[in-house]
Amino acid sequence: FSAGLAGFSAVFSAGLAGFSAGFSAGLAGFSAERFSAGLAGFSAGLTGFSAGFSAGLAGFSAGLAGFSAVFSAGLVGFSVGFSAGLAGFSAGLAGFSAGLAGFSAGF
Repeated sequence: FSAGLAGFSAVFSAGLAGFSAGFSAGLAGFSAERFSAGLAGFSAGLTGFSAGFSAGLAGFSAGLAGFSAVFSAGLVGFSVGFSAGLAGFSAGLAGFSAGLAGFSAGF
């Protein structure tokens, strides 16, 4: 019985060692494969983010330049119109003054 138990114990130990070695090898292969795939996916995601961010930044810059150009043009147009309006108002005021002087002289 003791000899049978010792033989069983030896076979069980050898089987357990083999299973442990196989499991460790399988785990190492799985980890390496999954880690590489995960790293590749992360790198691809980072590349996509970088490209999207660059495109967004370029679009924002273009939008800002467009706004600046339109705002500048609007400001110039307002300035020109305001100056013309002011000149017209001054001319009207001068005409009113001349008319008032003529009325006073006629009176």
